[in-house]
Amino acid sequence: MTEVWANCVVVAAGNSVFESDAAHNMPEPLYRRFNGHINLPLSVDSFVEWGCQLNNEGRPKVHPIVLAFVASNRELLNSKYDSEKPPEYAIDPRGWEQVSDIIYANDEVVRYDLIKNKIGEENAIDFCNFAKTPLITIDEILNDDIDRKKIPTDFNAQRVLCLTLRVATEEQIVPVRKFIRKYLGGEHLAFFDSIWAEGSDERTILINRLSGGSDNIELKTSSDNDSIYTE
Repeated sequence: MTEVWANCVVVAAGNSVFESDAAHNMPEPLYRRFNGHINLPLSVDSFVEWGCQLNNEGRPKVHPIVLAFVASNRELLNSKYDSEKPPEYAIDPRGWEQVSDIIYANDEVVRYDLIKNKIGEENAIDFCNFAKTPLITIDEILNDDIDRKKIPTDFNAQRVLCLTLRVATEEQIVPVRKFIRKYLGGEHLAFFDSIWAEGSDERTILINRLSGGSDNIELKTSSDNDSIYTE
């Protein structure tokens, strides 16, 4: 038995008693058998950072418009649970991920009738109205066809835009960085540079060269970033 478990670690996850009446405190004998306990606070920033990571299909785990909406309405990431008056629609990160899956599954069309059962009618209306103004795409940046009204002014929404632009290729990085520097500022540019080059020595070298003012790189356009619309 020792050999079987030699390379295994048991990890368990559970909900807080403050999140659901179905959750209960762990019995003390079981509690003491775990080597450690970690409470993970819910964070919009961590949710956005996780959601912008690319999945096996090369697209963000959570659709950018969902991340932008949550970043601009931080109180909607997770609804407070009231055991006396349970909400009809309990909103949580899992629900927003499901909204994202619905958008992806419907060719990036935001369908009110499909998402209202996930986040409630009022929030679904607000979300659909928000989605009518799509995020700025790399194509728009490359073609210098940017609607200035679409540029977010909220810090968190700007951070989401930086995260969605991280899919830029080496051939697209120059105009993308110029856009971020001009419209979002140096702090966001530094953040973008760090996540774009993360884990790549070649990209780190390229960013260092661009930061030094060398922008002479051949550019290529891409049509992979389609806008989304509502119906």
